[in-house]
This record gives sequence, structure tokens and C-alpha cells, in this order.
Amino acid sequence: MVSYDEFELAPEMCEELKKLRVDFLFQPIFYPDGKRIFAYESFMHPEEGTVKELIDRYNSAGKLHVLEIATFFGSAKVYVERGYKENVCICSFPSEVFSNLENEVFDRHFGNYADKGIVKILEYPEISIRNWERKSRTLKRKRMEVSLNNFGIGNNDFEALGVFRPKIVKIGRDLVADIHKDSNRQVALLRCIQKFHDLGAQVIASGIESREEMDFLVPNGADYLQGYYLAKPE
Repeated sequence: MVSYDEFELAPEMCEELKKLRVDFLFQPIFYPDGKRIFAYESFMHPEEGTVKELIDRYNSAGKLHVLEIATFFGSAKVYVERGYKENVCICSFPSEVFSNLENEVFDRHFGNYADKGIVKILEYPEISIRNWERKSRTLKRKRMEVSLNNFGIGNNDFEALGVFRPKIVKIGRDLVADIHKDSNRQVALLRCIQKFHDLGAQVIASGIESREEMDFLVPNGADYLQGYYLAKPE
């Protein structure tokens, strides 16, 4: 389990973090050749239960910000310990992000690595425009790029694009699965990729589980690739 003892956080936050029993796994995101690694994406791995159950429990208690802090500090700590040199993609929950104290501690410990950070916004259709804008300003101050997760499943996706101006948009398994067999979805997916490129965003095609899916996505605009066909989380 990740220890947060080295971080000079507020005592109440330290107590909350000690209650969390989570580790962090990292799954590579590849360049289109499927060999060179562009970034490692961090995944929270609870000792018991699922990530969704953990999120639901903390959200219902009004403590989603605790998971935000745990994910940023825990992911960054493991990233440094493993000696990764590539970018790191860290999940961000729809909370108020950091307090002034937590910002100061993060910058002191990980300021040298901030330019390698890509923040993956989770559940962004659930965030109000006001919270989107606040989170966007905070991330820009940290010099961190933004990735939007699983684009295509929310009603407010294009509003999120306007607020965050993401460097990367991640397309999930729901759109990638057997894409080589579905001509209607192919048209929709290609239009999305073109739209993202027009807005200056790059596209991660995730959830790739076959050579056929990869062979369709690479020549049709996917900038990066991720999935069990290429590598599992480690």
C-alpha cells in the first residue's frame, strides 16, 4: 500500500489517506507503432472491492476530494519510485482539486515532474460548467496537460472540450470494439477523430484487444494506442 507519511499535509487529510487501502497500477500508452511508449496511465487498485464502489462511497460521504488527493500524490510517488521517464497520465475526479496547502506540497515534491503530467478528467459530464472552469484554471497553473476520458458517452462532451482545451481525447472500448466489422460506427468514429484533430487534440484509442482493431485505427488517425492486446497494467 502507498504511504503518504512523507507529505506535509493537514493532519485531518493524513488521517483520511491512512484509511485508504489502495495501490496504483500503470498501463502503457503506445505510439502508433505499438512498440514505443508515449506515457504510463495510472489506475487506482483497491485492496478490497472495486474502484467504482470506492468512488460511490466517498462521493456519497462528500469526500471525493480525498480520492483526488490520494490519486495525485499516490500516482506521482509510485511514478517517481519506478523511475519512469515517459509522461504519466493521472486520474482526476470531479472535486475541488487541491487546497492551497496541498498545492504547495505537490509543487515542492513533484514540481520537476509536472511537465510530464497529463491529467485524465473522469466523469466530466457530471461536472458543472463552473467547476469545469475552476478545475481547468487549477490544472493550467500546474503546467499539466489535460486528457478527456472515454469521449462519446456523455451529453456535454463538446462543452468539456471548450473548457479544458485538452491535449488528448481518449476514445474508449465502447467505440473501439470490433470497429473493423461495423461500417456505421467507422463513419462516426472517423468524424470524431477529425473533429478532435481540427481542435488541436490528439486521440488515444484505448481498449484495443485485437490486431484487426489496431490495423483499422492506426491508418485512420489514432495518435496513440492502449489496450490488453499491447500490454496489461503492471
